[in-house]
Amino acid sequence: MLTLGVLVVLMVVFALLRGGSLESLANTRFRMPWLLFAGLGVQLAADLSAPAWLEGAAGVAFIIVSNLAVATFLFLNRSYAGTGLAAIGLLLNVLVISANGAMPVNPRAVRDADIAESIEDAGIKHEIMDEDTVLPWLGDTIGIPYLRELLSLGDVVLALGIARLVYTRMTVEGSRGRHSIGSA
Repeated sequence: MLTLGVLVVLMVVFALLRGGSLESLANTRFRMPWLLFAGLGVQLAADLSAPAWLEGAAGVAFIIVSNLAVATFLFLNRSYAGTGLAAIGLLLNVLVISANGAMPVNPRAVRDADIAESIEDAGIKHEIMDEDTVLPWLGDTIGIPYLRELLSLGDVVLALGIARLVYTRMTVEGSRGRHSIGSA
């Protein structure tokens, strides 16, 4: 999600301007980070290769299981600001995908994002919204024209949670130094 990358870069710049450091972020001790990499890695591999066996119910189960790995990572690291918000965004996406068998995509958002290729070719978890779509307001309803990207409410909440996590982890060391008892 390119929008997430742009938001994180902006948050890094903002945190640096406020006295934060990349070292503080790098020194964050996440519990079981391999869960995050495993969950995201298998999703990326599946999206890039789109194997035939990931159609229908198998695809939905695959998405749910891989997101479960990411959700477990977020739960284990819930003491860090932003992870709860990120988990809510992830769960909103899993909810709408589970209810529909794929991520429903609003055709208007596709036009707004100026996406020419077929949504069905966008990966294992997308389908055009219709009158049978369950929870359509949780689907991909936001088209980002210059980035040619589609976002759901869950994507926005997830991105805000990750941005908060990055900002707070970058500024935690600097904040402690400026406001600790006994500092000059």
